[in-house]
Amino acid sequence: MTAKHWQLLCRRARTVRDVLHRLMDAVDAATVTLAERTAGEVASVHSVSRLRMRWIGHGLHAELAVSVPAEITVAEAHRTAHEVEHALCHAIPRLATATIHAEPFNQATRAHATLAHHNASH
Repeated sequence: MTAKHWQLLCRRARTVRDVLHRLMDAVDAATVTLAERTAGEVASVHSVSRLRMRWIGHGLHAELAVSVPAEITVAEAHRTAHEVEHALCHAIPRLATATIHAEPFNQATRAHATLAHHNASH
């Protein structure tokens, strides 16, 4: 096999891989990293967790949780969530929607425990 044939074969293999990833709603790891970094750079966001992204049709959809200062009001946490969504819309090409869950920094464990038995492996 010549080098030219090998390059063509590799290119086709990458194309097939990319198509299969899209069929499985997979998102490029660099895009996920960019989304996590972008959300974390928004003022009042302490950390980002549970980030999930997937393709639905021709648009990307994101779900994530951000921890915010426990002492801010619900209105301020809501505003922060919209600021995160806005930043993501500018940073992530083809982002159609983002669902942002705001939770109090270092105080969400007890609330999460309420649902823990529903999320256990069966």
